[in-house]
Amino acid sequence: MSAWLFLLALFLVSVKAVPLDATLFGSNNFTYCQPQSNFSITSVHRLYDLSSNTYAFNISGIPSMTVDNLNKNQTVFSTAKFEVLIGFTHVAGQPHRLCPDVLTSCPVTQGNNVTLGMAVPLPEITLPLADIIGRYSAWTADQGSLTCVSLAPVGYQNPTWKFIFIFLPVGFTLFAALISFLASFASLTDVRRDILLFTSNYAMLPAALRLKTPGFFDLIYHAQFIVMTGQLSLPYPVFYRLFASNFAWSFLLFPTRWLNNALVAIHMPPSSLPSNASVADDERAINVTGTGMANLTMPIGLDINDLFLTCLIFFLFVFSLCIFMCCVLWIVMLCLHRAKPDRFNADKMKDFSLGIALRVVMLFYLPLVTTAFYQLMLRARWYILTLAAIVLVFPLFLLPGYIAFVLLGIRPPSVIYSDTALLLRYGSLYNTFTDDKFYFFIVIVVYKLIVGAMAGLFQANSIGQLVVIILAEAVFLVTHIMKQPHCDQHINHQYSVFGAIRLIIVLLNLAYLDVFHTLDRDKQCIAYTQVALHCLVFLLMFALPVKNLVVLMTGLGDDELHGSSRPPASMAVWRRQYRPTGMEPDDTGEMSPRHGRSSGNITERSSRAGSPIPPPHGPLYSSPGSSRDNFRASRSTTMLVYTNDDITVAEPLMNNEQRASNHVVQPATAPEVEYMAPNAYSPVSPAAK
Repeated sequence: MSAWLFLLALFLVSVKAVPLDATLFGSNNFTYCQPQSNFSITSVHRLYDLSSNTYAFNISGIPSMTVDNLNKNQTVFSTAKFEVLIGFTHVAGQPHRLCPDVLTSCPVTQGNNVTLGMAVPLPEITLPLADIIGRYSAWTADQGSLTCVSLAPVGYQNPTWKFIFIFLPVGFTLFAALISFLASFASLTDVRRDILLFTSNYAMLPAALRLKTPGFFDLIYHAQFIVMTGQLSLPYPVFYRLFASNFAWSFLLFPTRWLNNALVAIHMPPSSLPSNASVADDERAINVTGTGMANLTMPIGLDINDLFLTCLIFFLFVFSLCIFMCCVLWIVMLCLHRAKPDRFNADKMKDFSLGIALRVVMLFYLPLVTTAFYQLMLRARWYILTLAAIVLVFPLFLLPGYIAFVLLGIRPPSVIYSDTALLLRYGSLYNTFTDDKFYFFIVIVVYKLIVGAMAGLFQANSIGQLVVIILAEAVFLVTHIMKQPHCDQHINHQYSVFGAIRLIIVLLNLAYLDVFHTLDRDKQCIAYTQVALHCLVFLLMFALPVKNLVVLMTGLGDDELHGSSRPPASMAVWRRQYRPTGMEPDDTGEMSPRHGRSSGNITERSSRAGSPIPPPHGPLYSSPGSSRDNFRASRSTTMLVYTNDDITVAEPLMNNEQRASNHVVQPATAPEVEYMAPNAYSPVSPAAK
């Protein structure tokens, strides 16, 4: 009879308790599942061992009652029960005796410190990501409730899926880089063109740029976005930070033993760390703020004080490696120039090397900004703080500002697309934009600066972080849609879709704010949705290069590619034909540039303008190598501007000697323009002039 009464009491207590999948956790790592408890909890520790698939925990507290092993009739034991929720699967354990769970002494004495704990083997977990939530309940031998406590989630990530999440995006990134290289090679229809212009998109048609999009940088940028969102001080489901930590390679956060040993020697004592940063399973034990960065670095295997220096050291390693390769290429070009001076020219190597250095800086701009700002918020040695300030001021603030000042001062903007020196140096910032929207790179830099500052500086204010980042994403998306900066509409549409997905992801973060009291099961659903959206972006960024590869290798889609700003079908790899002079006879028998090939800055300008525009009567700069010097020499001279429909020609008012010295051909009257059919894309024949 007593056993039946105990089972009835156990059933009533279970009905009264809050369902495990409807538990709301606050800032602590536990919560009571009943309004009243006879066990005042002081601390909770829990740990999931992946190797043995075991969940272990211990609960320390002070009981307000004495609990004996048996009741007065010596018929019923004091009982405990543990149940667990894995993702959305509830696993209920069997009731068992309480005394084996008491790690101090049994029976339990009122007012003494008592520790309860056990290790529970879990069933096989098939989910790629999940939160594991435990609940421990204990009853006295007289069917009274001792305690009922729900343990905050610990994260789980399937080892196979972890391997997929790390290396599949890396493979997609390398594949996109390969397709971009093949697209550049297929577009290089003149074998005598300088191979260094590969990197500048010089005279490349918009449709050819489309075949290079999305590229190597785009996939790394989205991986950095995943890490940045994981660094926010939001109460994410724990598995989301495990997912975000898989992309730490994009932030150059690689845990290495030799670097860790070196950093330990220069850092302050561990007392400078946040009180919850050293306990992997206790990050919510006390009320603290600014835990987003610490919660992300723990699954990575780094200390929060090592973030900036780790990122900076690996950045310098990548930077030095690129500069070394440029030096080797420079030496090779010098040797080839001595052997064949008419074919190889090493003069561009300086600008090419500067352009590669700028690419590396802009590729890791967001990681450097975020970690440098965060380092300034920590207590550290003075030289570490000084180094973080120097990195912020010079390469991250002054360098983009100087480049923007230089490029914005050049008129007309088309000069920056025809001057090979400017393209090799700064072309990576703007060479996919139209002439009149080249300044859009400033918008991108400001956007990354704001996002990085919010993630690094405002760790203590999760609401401020999220609101500003949402505004930044929304403004950036709206600006991109309104400006349409890229020279091909397909590229604009692609980046608009990716920007919309990023905005949806950050908007979903609103549900994690404590003011909405979102249940953990609902948080998991939202986090699964965000993970699915991230995976969708990577799949799209893989599918588009696959489509581009098919177009390159088969020549499919000629009708789509051939148009006012489209490359011809001859971009197929096996259809490429080389001529030593890059010329072929036209319909009249005259030798003219082959169809679709750019012969200078005029073709480049017309292709980026979105419609075929014939060149003016005379070139603005007849010497490509001296175009930058010509521009500088003519900046202080009054400019005469005359317009004929879609063509605007700006020429300096100067005498004949100045014209001769600057290689400028100035027509006496406005040029007569012969317009072409919409689908025709060839320069005006000499007879038309």
